[in-house]
Amino acid sequence: LLLLVRKQRLAILAPVLDQFDARVDEAQGVQPVEIVSAAPLSSEQLEDLCEKLRQKTGKIIRPHLKLDDSLIAGFRVRIGDRIQDYSIATKLAQFKQNVINA
Repeated sequence: LLLLVRKQRLAILAPVLDQFDARVDEAQGVQPVEIVSAAPLSSEQLEDLCEKLRQKTGKIIRPHLKLDDSLIAGFRVRIGDRIQDYSIATKLAQFKQNVINA
C-alpha cells in the first residue's frame, strides 16, 4: 500500500486487491462461482448445487448469486472463464436456431 502511495498509483488499488483476493482463494483451495438464476434458489438447492460443483472442481465453492428473469427458468454457472448454461432462454434460442437451419 505504501508503495502505491509513493508511486502515486492509488488508482490501481482496486485491481491489485482483486488479484490479491484471487491469489489467497487459490492458495486456500476456494473457487468463486457466479450463479445466475431466473428465480431465487432455496438454501437446499444452493447447497446441492455447491456440493456438485465441489465434487467437480475439488475445491471449496464460494457462490455469488445473481438474479436474471430473462433466463425464463433455470440457471447459469460461471467458474473462472467457463460458463455452463442450463436456462430455458438458451434452450429456446438453440431450438430456434435449429429450426431456422433445418
